Amino acid sequence: MANRAQSLKDQIDKVLQDRKSKVICLKTKLQNTYRAISKQMISLQEHVKSYEQTENRAVEFFLFQKKIPVPKLTFTSSMLTLLTTENKIKKEGVIASLVEISITEIGKRKVRRRRLLKMSTDLSKESLRLTSVRFVDHISCVTSNRMWVSDDNNLILADLRGDTLCHLTNIDSGIFSYGLHTVTSDGDLIYIDKDSAISKLGTCIKTKSILTNTTEAWKPRCIFCSHFNGDILVGIEKHKADEGNVDRYSGTGELIQSIIYNRKGRNLYKLPSYITENHNGDIIVSDQGLEALVVTDQYGRRRFSYTGPPGYPLSPHGVCVDPFLHIIVCDSNTRTVQMMDMNGHFLEWLRTESDGISVPCGLSYDERNHLLMVGSWNSNTMCVYKYIQTSKFLTDI
Repeated sequence: MANRAQSLKDQIDKVLQDRKSKVICLKTKLQNTYRAISKQMISLQEHVKSYEQTENRAVEFFLFQKKIPVPKLTFTSSMLTLLTTENKIKKEGVIASLVEISITEIGKRKVRRRRLLKMSTDLSKESLRLTSVRFVDHISCVTSNRMWVSDDNNLILADLRGDTLCHLTNIDSGIFSYGLHTVTSDGDLIYIDKDSAISKLGTCIKTKSILTNTTEAWKPRCIFCSHFNGDILVGIEKHKADEGNVDRYSGTGELIQSIIYNRKGRNLYKLPSYITENHNGDIIVSDQGLEALVVTDQYGRRRFSYTGPPGYPLSPHGVCVDPFLHIIVCDSNTRTVQMMDMNGHFLEWLRTESDGISVPCGLSYDERNHLLMVGSWNSNTMCVYKYIQTSKFLTDI
């Protein structure tokens, strides 16, 4: 009986030892697999890091102007007969006719300009005084030397000398500053008037048309015209509800999208005040109610919220982007112009109070001349900065 018990014990020990060996072997395999995955993750992280670093490197923009004259074709009589005949066309006849085609005046493709853009540490600045407004709430560039500028009651078209070319007084007003106007790719002005209607003013400064009207419960606060497809993005506040949303309209005023909630069903916005669109399609909203920048993708899915660098709460106003996909925002709390990357990571204080703008508010970027325009909430002086240099390094070939 004792021998049988010992034999049974030995068998159990052997089974346990085999299982222990298998567990150790499996653990070793899992560790090896984990190491392999870790190596892959490190490699991917290095690729991502390398890719993200290119955001701050020189970005090349190519502007092609092709001049390719249409080749002059000379048709022979046999070809004309072939082209006009009603009989069945034979393969041999087609080949013979193609051989007879003579091409003359072959054009040459030319690359007109290839420009390199790079960040510069040598910042240049110009200042101009706009006498027809009391301060600069918002700026919308029209051409390289003209822009629409507004305060709480006036909207003017000015040039870079500060001269007023057109003056409107029927814009919406309020105690807060808002991005009440935008410009289409054709140079037309779209703005929110005193009746909370979205109006359009043609380049002739005479034609006016209403794109859409809003109800009393919802009031438009900011507006931006997409340069991708001409859509109109409107930031809307709901009265007495601390709620807001962003609506997308077609160029003819048809509602095609409403951005209201995040994935958890909570309101994305409270008081949309300024709005713009990044070159990757992201919609960027300066929300004074949330004291944050709220960024969604083009489908309305929340990407992130920016509340300022650590220790410096944000009170956002004007917002714009540059060719590097940087997001630039005016902050009245720190009295600075802040720059972050496309993912909301703080990069630098682009402008501070010592640079001539005491309370930065209005903001616009002119991509034709790469000028950053900054307006102040307590003066009618607008500063124009240039922090991106351009150089033409490839000429015609």
